[in-house]
Amino acid sequence: MKRHWSYYVSPFIIGAVGCLVPVALGILALKHEGIDQFLVILFLPVCLILLGLDYFIKSLTTGRVLYIWIVEVVLFAVLFFCLNGFSFVQRC
Repeated sequence: MKRHWSYYVSPFIIGAVGCLVPVALGILALKHEGIDQFLVILFLPVCLILLGLDYFIKSLTTGRVLYIWIVEVVLFAVLFFCLNGFSFVQRC
């Protein structure tokens, strides 16, 4: 059975690919100290968590594309709302 392209290009997959860009840049520039190591340490677990959640949601919704997109967009919105004021730099 052939699946629609939007099954494979779900919001969490797009987010995981977006996390791979800083990871690749961080790995390519690991000879420098500082922000490059931070990129790998921060974004690699986020990428793996997004891929795991995508697999879990796809198995939970039995592959129904509309439900996958609705659940993942709602989870992204909740995550954005919860982390909107989050910052690594402490303000004085």
